[in-house]
Amino acid sequence: MTDDAFAILDTARPRKPHDMRSVVGEIAAKTGSGVGFLPEWLKLNVGPGHILFDEYINMRLWDPDFYPRADLKSFIGNWGMVRLWRAANFVESMKALTENKIAAAAVLGAYGLSAPPLLGLHAAGALSGDGRTSTAEELEKFLLHRLVTPAFGKPLQGLQSLGTISISSLDAETGLLIRQDGSEIPAAALAREIHDSYGQSGYIFQPRLAPHADVRAVCGDRVATVRVITLMTEEGPRIFRAAWKIPAGANSVDNFWREGNILAAIDLENGTVSRAITGTGTAMREIDKHPDTGAAFSGLKVPLFEDICRAALTGAAAFSGFGLLGWDIAATKDGPVVIELNDTPDAVMAQIAHRKGLLDAEFAAFLQDRRRAFRSWKAEQKKIMKREYGRVR
Repeated sequence: MTDDAFAILDTARPRKPHDMRSVVGEIAAKTGSGVGFLPEWLKLNVGPGHILFDEYINMRLWDPDFYPRADLKSFIGNWGMVRLWRAANFVESMKALTENKIAAAAVLGAYGLSAPPLLGLHAAGALSGDGRTSTAEELEKFLLHRLVTPAFGKPLQGLQSLGTISISSLDAETGLLIRQDGSEIPAAALAREIHDSYGQSGYIFQPRLAPHADVRAVCGDRVATVRVITLMTEEGPRIFRAAWKIPAGANSVDNFWREGNILAAIDLENGTVSRAITGTGTAMREIDKHPDTGAAFSGLKVPLFEDICRAALTGAAAFSGFGLLGWDIAATKDGPVVIELNDTPDAVMAQIAHRKGLLDAEFAAFLQDRRRAFRSWKAEQKKIMKREYGRVR
């Protein structure tokens, strides 16, 4: 691993655990309730949502003004979601498709969906040539002489935009790469860091996408993906919720956990923004316009929303072995592009965007469907084992 003093990539999400004393003081100042929220949190923690203290604070569940009519028992934390992810996506062998971006892109392409094409792959086990590199030295040469810019690099099995880099241009003579924010980095240092951190698991380079003109008007020359959650039901896939992740400030990527970024709830009926928030916990607040461009959010129609929804439903059909999927789909100048898909979509983000817990009647019916599907799948697997091997293990 590259020495932290020279690290270029952020490879770990910074964890900022809440200090109980300071949080109690902040909440007391805002609500006048003192420590009255603690019994409520304890009930939610031991309840079906298994909400951790940090999740309770970050989702601002302690604030009745944010959730005036919400049933807090319907909220769930990511730890509580573990068993539901397993219940929804019970075919373990399918996970290899979602965990490998190259494999996922191949399936999406076969169904006619757009995913970012591959410019280069770095992996210690790769055969060199045609955009493939296996050593830091080969990767440095690729970056300076063969990488088509602007480009975006990310771990082959990464998530939450960790380990990513956006490269605008390069200078082969000086050996420097210029990032989207204008900063310069030595290609040799980046190559060594990628090799040390991701040489075994793989790292890929893709073209940096150009946003749709209406997206550019909102947040500048940055991609803002729509997180669409799909549910596979007995009647086929359906869209459960959608939220727009919008980059702001110094951020070149749209992940909401990055300070300053924006999360907007989308009305599925008409594709318009119903509210936009920034920050988490005691810092969470609604905003009515983008801080960089001044674009107003109220009633704003998400660009290409109908096309994005069709792409998510087509993708859910392509990955029909999964019951629950989260899709990050960007509106670009060339149409909707599937950036990522995830079989363990973040629960917290989906709930705070809409101020509504996931454990509603629709989700409960979906889980019943998946339990029936699991029983049928398990019975079929037993038949196959008995037919092939004469016994059931």
